[in-house]
Amino acid sequence: MKYRIAIGQISHETNAFSPLLTDLEAFSQRGLHFGADILKSYENTKTGLGGFLDYLLQHGARMIPTISATAVPSGVVRRNAYDFLKKGLLDRLREEQWVDGVLLALHGAMVVEDLPDPEGDLLKAVRSFLGPAVPVVATLDLHANVTEEMVEHATGLFGYDTNPHVDAFERGLEAAAFLLDVLEGKKRPVMALVKPPLMPPTVNMRTAEGPMVDLFHLARDWEGKRGVINVSVFGGFPFSDIKEAGVGVVALTDGDAGLARAAASDVARLAWDLRYQFLKTLVPPKEAVARAMTAPAGPVVLADVADNPGGGGSGDTTQLLATLLEMDAREVGFALIWDPQAVEEAIRAGVGQEVTLRVGGKTEPAHGAPLSLTGRVKTISDGVFVNRGPMATGLRVEAGRSVLFQTQGLDIVLTENRLAPNDPEIFRHLGVDPSQKKILVLKSRGHFRAAFEPIAREIIEVDCPGFASPNLSWFSYRNVRRPIFPLDKMDAEGWTFEKSERRGNMEGLFAPLDYRGLRLRNRIVMPPMANNMATEAGEVTREMIQHYKKRAKAEVGLVIVEHSYVHPLGRVNKNQLGIHGEHVLTGLRQLAHNIISGRAATGIQITHGGSAVASAVNGEAAVAPSPIPHPRGEEVPRELSQAEMAEIRQAFAMAARRAKLAGFNMVEIHGAHGYLLNQFYSPLTNHRSDDYGGSRENRLRFPLEVVRAVREAVGREFPVFYRLGADDGQPGGLTVDDARFAAPRLVDAGVDILDISGGLMGSRPTGAEPGYFVPLAVAVKEVVKVPVLVTGGITDPLFAEQLIREGKTDLVGIGRALLQDPNWAIKAKVVLKSRHSL
Repeated sequence: MKYRIAIGQISHETNAFSPLLTDLEAFSQRGLHFGADILKSYENTKTGLGGFLDYLLQHGARMIPTISATAVPSGVVRRNAYDFLKKGLLDRLREEQWVDGVLLALHGAMVVEDLPDPEGDLLKAVRSFLGPAVPVVATLDLHANVTEEMVEHATGLFGYDTNPHVDAFERGLEAAAFLLDVLEGKKRPVMALVKPPLMPPTVNMRTAEGPMVDLFHLARDWEGKRGVINVSVFGGFPFSDIKEAGVGVVALTDGDAGLARAAASDVARLAWDLRYQFLKTLVPPKEAVARAMTAPAGPVVLADVADNPGGGGSGDTTQLLATLLEMDAREVGFALIWDPQAVEEAIRAGVGQEVTLRVGGKTEPAHGAPLSLTGRVKTISDGVFVNRGPMATGLRVEAGRSVLFQTQGLDIVLTENRLAPNDPEIFRHLGVDPSQKKILVLKSRGHFRAAFEPIAREIIEVDCPGFASPNLSWFSYRNVRRPIFPLDKMDAEGWTFEKSERRGNMEGLFAPLDYRGLRLRNRIVMPPMANNMATEAGEVTREMIQHYKKRAKAEVGLVIVEHSYVHPLGRVNKNQLGIHGEHVLTGLRQLAHNIISGRAATGIQITHGGSAVASAVNGEAAVAPSPIPHPRGEEVPRELSQAEMAEIRQAFAMAARRAKLAGFNMVEIHGAHGYLLNQFYSPLTNHRSDDYGGSRENRLRFPLEVVRAVREAVGREFPVFYRLGADDGQPGGLTVDDARFAAPRLVDAGVDILDISGGLMGSRPTGAEPGYFVPLAVAVKEVVKVPVLVTGGITDPLFAEQLIREGKTDLVGIGRALLQDPNWAIKAKVVLKSRHSL
């Protein structure tokens, strides 16, 4: 049977904070097509409509093209424009005697005047016209704000799986295949939507790294189960300012509503658990430009993410442009400034002519005033080009009349139409090879990465103002549901709370902990314990992954990966794990992902061995605060200069940043067990006579500097632990009073949670009872308000439970017991459940 399938597209990503309202002209400018013109415009393109066309042609279906309308993301859509587009779709359906099914390429984040959910309204109108028997299937952008009305009136919804969105074509193929399966009776679709109270900024929704990687891995796991057709993860679009804005998970199954709900709920719960990973610290403009100018090679991409026209940015803010000029940056390609007036004046002057233009700053001068620039008109173009990159390949783009304006070492692309510069053709069609520039400025949030990342030496996301800023606190929300993260402080169940700051905790060992971005399912921590399974280059091995994954899957709340050296001269064992260079990142990402897939949170401990390093390991003499041998060695280390200390401080900061990039949920700085930071604080190992030795304040100075450097590197929202050596356990060494002095100062410097340990040797005190560090933890808790983790030979779950309930600690480290029995936590749960049932 030759099925008659109607196809269409109405797509807009609406930024409710933009003053640039979206009228019918905006759709005409970017792409408004009717009937057969749709086939000509979208055949052989890597777009959603291109996917529909390709699949239906291959399977002999008759296509009924209706309407295709897209506009550059901007402000709220005018009601008369939406009504015109909706009528165009419905009128075309009415013209047909009948259709067997409908395929629509929608966005999912459009907002219309007095209509917050136009996609739901559109699907409802199509469903009402066709009746319940005709399948209606739609593709949606990854940033869709999915609503219950969309789910109710669609037969199937298929979201993009990639960001940048390079899979629109594949999703079109998938949606078309599903539609034909439904028509042939092969599928009995059921959908479920779950939306956690989560509305993150879009800047960290990439699918190559960050939290979306874990969400899509879990979605694919569910799709591997019998009966699950598709699981779509939607990051949402926070700038729409509608009630349903934010993350949503849609699961589509073959006739099993319970299975759909379970799949969607599981992925949504993980999204909530990973919510702090969506937040990202951007680089101030001057720092970003300085880094780009001093980079050994280019291109270095400066991404002006807040002024991304692809997210509703005006495309004409000038702060970053002004900074480049102020700092005399050279060999710069700048794409782009939307400024029809400047384009007109440049064209009037003509190619090769010198002209003074007022550039940019015309939409919102508070985001950067217009700049008066004198330069030369290098090239003039009609602005028409075809995408050659991997996103929307083959699609014709119309930037409007465009000019390449050269001034003070900058090649600035000026355009008549607003658009995000996501394809290198924005430069090339004006005669510029972007790969030859030292610096490239792109007003884009992330889609540029698909085409520009392969040629970029580095990408720096810059913190400038704009209508698409990831700093959501800058916007005055009126319509989103509250409370919602990150606008509100949220606990595990989605309610505002302060209870994790309480001194005492009466909830027990298996109570969850939600504290400053760290979400734990229980209070059981596998502390860092060296296993020497890494390669000699410090890289993760398969054996190491299995070691940690086995324990993560067995009810542990937090797994802290073993001490990892931040600097080549800080390695204490040849097979110690490293976090000292970019080459280890791939393995660390795999390690973090495998732990998180076991539903445990994970972190990594970063360290420098100092005098604990043996020359036989690294081929060089050890370095330390003072030339004093380590308690377990005989070699005399070399005293560190302050310049070398600065290098190590930076190494800690870069290691922490790598931990965050690798996907770990937290990082722990090692300041115990006779390693470098402990050596600085201990009077036994620090005999310096400069500002870093002598008094307790001076000896603590370098550890505090390291904490501050780490905090700056990872941003305010990423959890930082500090393992504090609270007692050296040797005459003349650190005592608990020193720990009480250091703890509040470490917290003020940026530490979120203190891990209390002791001993310059890091070993169990002779004859000590289980919980031998608990008195130290209790003493430290009296002077700080942050949670405390304690270890110390704890093996009995009843004892661990007692410590939590009595408020002596907030987290319990179970070390050797977990090494001996990976299932310790599972058995502990059984023991405690049995005890509480008596």
